[in-house]
Amino acid sequence: MIVNSSFGFNQGNPLRLNFGLDYKGNVCGCKHKDFNLRELELKYHVNPNHVYQSGLKNSGVKLSNARTICLLDCPIPSKDSLNWVCDYPEGDVRLLLDDWIDMNYDYFADLTPELRNTSLQLQGPCYPVIFPSVNVYWSCQFIDRPSNVSLTHWKQMNGVTINDDMVIDKSIHNSINARSSVLKRYVADVGKSWPVLIVWRTLASTFINAMAFNDSTFCNRNAMGYCIFV
Repeated sequence: MIVNSSFGFNQGNPLRLNFGLDYKGNVCGCKHKDFNLRELELKYHVNPNHVYQSGLKNSGVKLSNARTICLLDCPIPSKDSLNWVCDYPEGDVRLLLDDWIDMNYDYFADLTPELRNTSLQLQGPCYPVIFPSVNVYWSCQFIDRPSNVSLTHWKQMNGVTINDDMVIDKSIHNSINARSSVLKRYVADVGKSWPVLIVWRTLASTFINAMAFNDSTFCNRNAMGYCIFV
């Protein structure tokens, strides 16, 4: 137990209780060796079909194993075209992380024909933004209102079929409201509030000690009639 506690203290990251992990195992909202994700606190599931399949009974697909990425804000579909969320820029993609953010995470137009084809198969490195999403406890939750404009563009590009019923909405919602997730948020809240708790504990202790001192001070009359405080 002592060894495990020491390892957790030295190697653990309490931010994992608040923020999720991306597809590389990095904690969102933290600085890492390869990428500085300090401002990218929101976890986003890039493949909508994985989210859908995780909501089906006996599918064997777990939402925790679905591909995720850390973003600055939750993506929303375009009103007149098709938006994309692409993986972090690395390998043949010559972009800085800040440039990737400024491009709204979209470098699909710069991909080779081969990588464009794999993206149309929902195999990355870019994934279509079909569903609007909102931030719920640092996780982008899909809303089951797929963009007809985005779906039309996707189909015109011969993209694979994307499932779009209520299951996709409930899948992330159920994961966020799971008991383990709620417990993690409670622990994270305590971790964030510990400086305030220490200050209030110090003030309360000082006040209680002062009151105890006043209550214990009383006057004794000695033989000369003087009042002695003890």
